[in-house]
Amino acid sequence: HLWSETYDRRLADIFAVPDEIAAEVVSALRLTLLNDAPSAAITSPEVYSLYLQAMYEGNQYTTEGLINAERLIEEAIALDSGYAPAWLELASTLMNQVAQRSREPELAYRKAREAAQRALELDPGNTAGYVSLAWIAMKYDLEFHEAAEYLGKARSMYPNNDDVTNGIATLQGDLGHND
Repeated sequence: HLWSETYDRRLADIFAVPDEIAAEVVSALRLTLLNDAPSAAITSPEVYSLYLQAMYEGNQYTTEGLINAERLIEEAIALDSGYAPAWLELASTLMNQVAQRSREPELAYRKAREAAQRALELDPGNTAGYVSLAWIAMKYDLEFHEAAEYLGKARSMYPNNDDVTNGIATLQGDLGHND
């Protein structure tokens, strides 16, 4: 039993009652079913626009697109260094540059690690930060135990996240656990 209420209204208000009931049910069940209400990182429209443009460019997965993405996301960070999603996009862009062989791994992974760590300082509950650190640990540091710890933390926070599941599957494959 999560909610109940008695409604005693005049017949003239009959059409308002369903709306009132729906609003009260949503209000009563929201915290029960969703825990805390979800929130999104807040920034200025200019920073958000740069962030979206960077994501678009990065998703082209071309050398030019990834260079443009890095430039745009660094502009966004210069305007709002407290916007965690921008730091995560920077980490992702740098790792994709390495994967595409358009960036030297040592510098790119160091910078990507710093970006992911900064994102987690700003938003400790963001699973993408832990997933980014896991990929760096797996693919650059070859620290598989460390990668497993990051992925375990991310999985405990968001067990049904595709990026977490993909990271775990990749780690298992890297360890030869293909079954």
